Amino acid sequence: MERTRSIWLAMLVFGASVVGAESPPLATLADLLREAAAKNPEAEAARHRWEAAQQAVTTAKAWDDPMLTLAGRVPSSQATPASMDGDIGYGLTQRIPFFGKKALAGTIAEREAARAYEDYMAKLLEIAAALKRAYYELYYAGKSIELNRETLRLLEEITQIALTRYGVGKAAQGDVLLAQIETRKLTAELAILERKREDSAATINRLLGRRPTAPLPVPAPFEPRRAPLDEPKLWGLALEAWPGIRAAQHDVARADTAIQLAERNKRYPDIELGGMVTHYTGDRDFRMAELQVAVPLPWWNKKKYDAEVRRERANRSAAEQDLVNLRNTTMEEIHHFVTQAETARRLVELYRGGVLTQARLNVDASRASYQTGQTDFLTLLSAQRTLLSTQLDFHRALADHEKALAEIERMIGQPLGPVAARPTPKLITP
Repeated sequence: MERTRSIWLAMLVFGASVVGAESPPLATLADLLREAAAKNPEAEAARHRWEAAQQAVTTAKAWDDPMLTLAGRVPSSQATPASMDGDIGYGLTQRIPFFGKKALAGTIAEREAARAYEDYMAKLLEIAAALKRAYYELYYAGKSIELNRETLRLLEEITQIALTRYGVGKAAQGDVLLAQIETRKLTAELAILERKREDSAATINRLLGRRPTAPLPVPAPFEPRRAPLDEPKLWGLALEAWPGIRAAQHDVARADTAIQLAERNKRYPDIELGGMVTHYTGDRDFRMAELQVAVPLPWWNKKKYDAEVRRERANRSAAEQDLVNLRNTTMEEIHHFVTQAETARRLVELYRGGVLTQARLNVDASRASYQTGQTDFLTLLSAQRTLLSTQLDFHRALADHEKALAEIERMIGQPLGPVAARPTPKLITP
């Protein structure tokens, strides 16, 4: 059942197929997620820890190894009775745990294995969310570079206009200098954006198990997902399905079992059974047989066992409070990401509702007015800056919206909806 859930969650978060070792650079977020599921070292490490914890269950349930004992008497140079010379004995001892102790130890190991499994599931979701965040940061850096380069091209045109007007005495030399200063500032910002894009690409490559400088495609344009964000429903999904909370529940259950085992160790000691046979090596006659029973006395060291019980009860209280805190933190984080997603979505709608168009029209109008001398150069420059800032804010809101949804998906363990590809605009021909 648990293995089925593991496969289901991996398919749900990352996709159904696995990328081969010789795959070319991938083009979509879904492809990158599948490659991360197959190649991320952290995910593989978490999976191996889960597998190791599963093997510990068998170890915890097993009895201690039986002990084979060999004993003998070597004849001395002094005169000794023949009956005491050359005796040799063979014995076997076995520690037998009190009824139910090994079952409890096995249950504790099973809880630890279940927690390791939830840690593995949480790691898969964490990697998916980290990859999505880096992908949308890569998208934003790429769009910022594209917009800055377009603005630089427009500034070159504006600079030529300023030079032309300055040449005929209709503009001040300061207009030309301002245009050149703005060009240098944008060039410097472009270098910063290039570095940010490289940082995001390096993060993606690390999550894919690649070298930092491996080539990556430019993220394709996308539309914001219209995911229903019913906050109470998302709380319920996260509290039920998020592996972090399920792991904390296993911690509480493990602590309950540990208390039972500590109480049983306090009241019911294990016993040790042993037997030995002895014979005379001279004639191999049977001499005697021994049966031994050893019982520890836990009541003699009562303080030790009382402290063990108190320790396990304290661990149980701590695990319970960790679970309560984790539930509260989960609801708080979902509220935060829902608010962030809704704010970003409203910003996207606001910019598309006319702000971007008005900013472009303002640049066109200011440019025409400057060419005819009806406005000054600072007004034109301010309009150009406003357009660039508005465009960057629009794409920032797009990226922030998807990043917030990615965090919600990490916490509820399931997708909110596919990323919609931006429709290709139809060409208008005369």
